[in-house]
Amino acid sequence: MYIKRLEIDNFKSFANKVEIPFLPGFTAIAGMNGSGKSNIIDSILFALGLSSARALRSEKGVADLISTHNNRNEAMVKVVFDLDDDIGTEISFARRVKKSPSGYTSTYYLNDKTVTLTQMHSELEKYSITPNSYNVIMQGDVVSLVNCSSMEKRKFIDEVAGTADFDRKIEAATNELEAVEGRVQDSLLVMGEINSMLEKLAEEREVALKYQEIKNQKDELEGQITAVKYFNFKKTLELMHENILKATKDKKKQEIEVEQKQAEIDKKKEEYEDICAKVKAQGEDKQLEVKKLVEEKKSEIQRKKDSIFHTDKVINSNNKTIYAAKNAIEGFNTKNEEVKLAIAEKEKNKAALEENISLKKEELSRILSEVTGLNQTADTYIQKRNALRKELDVLKDEENNLIKEKLPNELEDLKTLQKLVFDDIDKTKAQIQDDMRSIQLANKKIAELEANKRAFRTFGLGAGVETIMQSKIQGVHAPLSQLADVDSEYTYAINEALGGRSRFIVVEDENVASRALEILKSQGKDRATCLPLNKLKPAPNNLPLPKLDGVIDFAINLIDFDDKYIKAFYFALGETLVVDNMQAAKKLMGKYRIVTLDGEIFEKSGAITGGAKRKNAPAFGKADDRELENYKLRLNELEETYKTRENKRLELEQKFEKIRSDYSNALNSLQGAKYEYSQLLSGHEQFE
Repeated sequence: MYIKRLEIDNFKSFANKVEIPFLPGFTAIAGMNGSGKSNIIDSILFALGLSSARALRSEKGVADLISTHNNRNEAMVKVVFDLDDDIGTEISFARRVKKSPSGYTSTYYLNDKTVTLTQMHSELEKYSITPNSYNVIMQGDVVSLVNCSSMEKRKFIDEVAGTADFDRKIEAATNELEAVEGRVQDSLLVMGEINSMLEKLAEEREVALKYQEIKNQKDELEGQITAVKYFNFKKTLELMHENILKATKDKKKQEIEVEQKQAEIDKKKEEYEDICAKVKAQGEDKQLEVKKLVEEKKSEIQRKKDSIFHTDKVINSNNKTIYAAKNAIEGFNTKNEEVKLAIAEKEKNKAALEENISLKKEELSRILSEVTGLNQTADTYIQKRNALRKELDVLKDEENNLIKEKLPNELEDLKTLQKLVFDDIDKTKAQIQDDMRSIQLANKKIAELEANKRAFRTFGLGAGVETIMQSKIQGVHAPLSQLADVDSEYTYAINEALGGRSRFIVVEDENVASRALEILKSQGKDRATCLPLNKLKPAPNNLPLPKLDGVIDFAINLIDFDDKYIKAFYFALGETLVVDNMQAAKKLMGKYRIVTLDGEIFEKSGAITGGAKRKNAPAFGKADDRELENYKLRLNELEETYKTRENKRLELEQKFEKIRSDYSNALNSLQGAKYEYSQLLSGHEQFE
């Protein structure tokens, strides 16, 4: 593999686009001082992302790498390698840098396709080209190598030989293996919990089956009770009918008694009036005696009235009973009319049958007369008998063949087909039940994920952040955690490095921030922090990466985000360095803010933060939606499968019903054929 050509456009001293071919036999570039020899090697390092802007002799950062000999605000370098194989395969790496009001944007290309710096380094690593190796010897590197210690020389040799990369990979694999073993232990604990739950569910299933059995028995007993109630009601109705007749008789009797009592009262009144007249005539003594007699009569009259009132009350009660009984009788009369109509219909059918029987009797008489005629003509009788016998023999043979061959075979085939279809129905029902269980589990998981998502938005981001995001203020972008995507390998480290700043909201300017905070104040919600892009300090153009074992990269370089948010992420992360482990962090402690892959943070001030890993840490960008989307896709697939199998079940049940009908018809045909055969035999015997 070797560099085949180099394309430089507006980079440093190359103001115009230049293509430099590296022909076979090329060894060096010569020229006067200041002619741009060093800019060629700088362009290669720039395009491959192997060095920082400061190492490329740019004092003010990457933006100073753009040529100042014209008004163009971008520069691009493309390096084309020849893989030196039989077919002349080429691979190209390119980088474009462009000035912008907020700083600069840098884009990497692999074979003219946009990639990240990490993806470009992964591709270069296949050819032993890495930022930590010494593929390019710069000015002063030889002197530094001669003057360095034996330990540093050993590291240099390891880097050149490529063994350092393997050591780093081995250490990373070991850390990942430990993490996987931890997750396996967690999974075993979860499996234990699930098994215990399954045992509990099995017990609950037994209880449910027992409940279903008892419920079926209950329904059957309730049906029996309903039948008993019906007959009891019928018996009660008959008794009520008898009581109504009896009450009617008693009412008539009491009415006669009331009339008699009223007649007596009228008679007593007449006597009272006569006595009053006599008292007036006879004087005081008689008057007192009469008053006493009057009081006795009044008492007797009151007693009679009370008796009449009680009798009326009994009569009213009996009237109500009679009314209810009449309603019940009317209902039964309606049913009785329906039964009478049915009986009349049956009577008509009976008359039709009797008429049919009389016709058959007449036909029988006619046949008997014909038989009598046959006795007179023996020859005719013998001929008819022989013809009937032949016809009977033919029918007998056909019937035997039908019974012995066709119908049994057809019945056997229908039985077999019926069994196969029934098995298919059972299998499809089992599959449908499995699909329903899977759909229930998927729905449960989706509900769980959506609940977690809502809980994180409410409690993870905080009520203040959620309120601002829901207000839809123009100029509000999003919290930092929703503006970036991070490889899963670095997610935990970046999340710990950001800490509470992941909830900081990026806004366009300070006016937007003021409006957002006024909304929180007016609603009495939680507090929030806004990052106005126009007021944040610009990010530096280059960050020199220390060349030590275990150093991965600056945290800001491990995040994919829109270049317009670089100032916000630099504010949140600064020059935070991501390393493999605590051993690597200790070597750089005090020089950088450092975070390990396990989440330990080493502050420049000397403070160290760490401990157990947090569970349910917030994800970046759309990572928290991926699992939810996967489950929803799986749920859609399960629902489609369920519908397909349900349609199949309906088709199989229709087919089963048709087969059962055909089987029943075949059985009926067989029975009918046997019956006709027996009738023919009996007729033949009678004829004989």
